[in-house]
Amino acid sequence: MKVLRIIGSLDRVHGGPSTAARAMSHALVRAGAQVEQITTIDAGSVEHDDGSPQLEDGVVYRYFRRSTRGTYHHSRGLARYVRDGIASFDVAHVEGLFQHSTVSGCRSARRAGVPYVLGPLGALGQWSIRHRAWKKWPHYYLFDRRCLANAAALHANSPAEARDLERLGFGDRTHLIPLGVDLPVIAPRAPRADATLRILFLSRLHPVKGLPVLMEAIAALRDGGGNVRLTVAGSGEPAYERTLRALVDRLRLREVVRFTGHIEGAAKDALFRESDVFALTSFQESFGLAVAEALAYRLPVLITPEVGIADEVRAADAGWVVDPDPRRVMEALSALHDDEPRRLAMGERGARLVAARYSWDSTARRLIELYEEVARGATIRRPLLASPVSA
Repeated sequence: MKVLRIIGSLDRVHGGPSTAARAMSHALVRAGAQVEQITTIDAGSVEHDDGSPQLEDGVVYRYFRRSTRGTYHHSRGLARYVRDGIASFDVAHVEGLFQHSTVSGCRSARRAGVPYVLGPLGALGQWSIRHRAWKKWPHYYLFDRRCLANAAALHANSPAEARDLERLGFGDRTHLIPLGVDLPVIAPRAPRADATLRILFLSRLHPVKGLPVLMEAIAALRDGGGNVRLTVAGSGEPAYERTLRALVDRLRLREVVRFTGHIEGAAKDALFRESDVFALTSFQESFGLAVAEALAYRLPVLITPEVGIADEVRAADAGWVVDPDPRRVMEALSALHDDEPRRLAMGERGARLVAARYSWDSTARRLIELYEEVARGATIRRPLLASPVSA
C-alpha cells in the first residue's frame, strides 16, 4: 500500500495537527504501509527545500519552498510534484482546508483517478469558520466544497469534527478515527509537599486557545488566596504574544505566570512531569492532542466543551469540562487546588483512558483499513451519527 500524505506545514510551532501528521506517518510505516509525506516550508528553513527525498524512520519526506508568504502555503513546486507523481500511489491522504496544498492535492488526485481521503483538521469548526470568514467562505465555495465532495472518504479525528462535516452535508462519508499519543513511562504521582497548584498551558499562542480566560481565572483565584503558578509553553504571532504579556501585567500576574516559548523533547517531558494540572480553555479544538498527551502523563485536565475529546474526558472523570468563562474556570481550578486526592485519582483515570483509546498504532491500523477500502475503487458512504445535525 503506497500512500501519499499531503499537509500544508509540518512545522511544530503550528501546534497539534503538524505534530500529529508526522507521528501518524511513522505509525503507518510501522503498520506496513509505504508512506511519502510532502509539505511546504519557508525557503531556507531546511537544508533541502527543493522536494528532494529525505528518509526519516522509514517515511520519505519532501519539503517544497513556498511561492508566497503567509499561511496559505502556496507552492508551485509541490503542485507540480503532485500533478506529475500522484498516479504512482494507491491512495492520497490530504490534510487541512483553506490551503493551496489541499486544492493542489485533491485536484491532481481526481484528475489522475487516485482516490483520496481528506481530513479538515478542525478547519470547519464554528469558531474557525467565523474567524476571517470574509475570505474563508469564498474559498470554501470556490475550492474546498469540491475537494470534500470528490473525496472517497473524510477523516474526522473527534466527534465534534464529525458533526462539523455532517452539518455541511458530508456525514455519510465521514469516518471517526482519533489521533494518538506516545505513551510515556511515568509512575503514579505522589502527593505534593507544598500547596502550590502548578498549571500547564501547552499549545500555540492564538486567540482560539482562550488563554486570556485562563489568566483572568488564575488572577481571581490568586486574589482569593489561592497559591497558583501558570507555565505558558508555546509561541505565536509576535503581536499576539505582546498582547498576552500586557494582560499579565494588567492582571498583576508577573510573579505567577512564566512564558517558555515553543518547547519539545526533554523540556516538554519535564514540564508535563512537574505540573499538577493541564489547562486548555479553547473556543475550538478539533481533537486536543496536547490534552491527550497530558492525560498520558497522569495529569488531570481542565478543558472546555469545545475541545474534541471533552466527552471522553467527562465520561472517564479525568478532569473538569467547563465553559470558557473566567468565573467557571476559576471555580474548577479552586476545586482542583483544594482537593489533591481527587486530582491524583483523575490523573490515574486519564492515563487509563489514553492507553485504551489513543495509541498511534491503533490509529494507524484503522487508517490502513480505510485506505484499503478506498483503494478498491468505491466512494465509501457509511452513516456515522444517529440523526442529522441542523445547520
